Amino acid sequence: MTRRPLARQRYITAPRKPLTLFIFLTGIIVVMVAPAHAATCEELASADLPETTINSASIIQTGQFTPPGLSATLQVRAICRVTGTTSPAINFEVWLPLNDWNGN
Repeated sequence: MTRRPLARQRYITAPRKPLTLFIFLTGIIVVMVAPAHAATCEELASADLPETTINSASIIQTGQFTPPGLSATLQVRAICRVTGTTSPAINFEVWLPLNDWNGN
């Protein structure tokens, strides 16, 4: 009886690899082509993210804005100001543009 090396045994499952690759690529294409759902600022306040708590999401209109902890006022466009906490206790604040977002 002749034993085949272990390296050859991996070819036993070779027919599944093209199918797996096809399913993976199809999933990527569907994600890229499907239109993205733009969440509103209010929807961000109730977003369910792992190990993250959204503390607030509020709209700041175009004009003067003084962020907490800063004495100077800033000129800002209309933004959605999101504050939250991630585990382990890391606070964050993000300003998302409401209009004319370039996708970056």
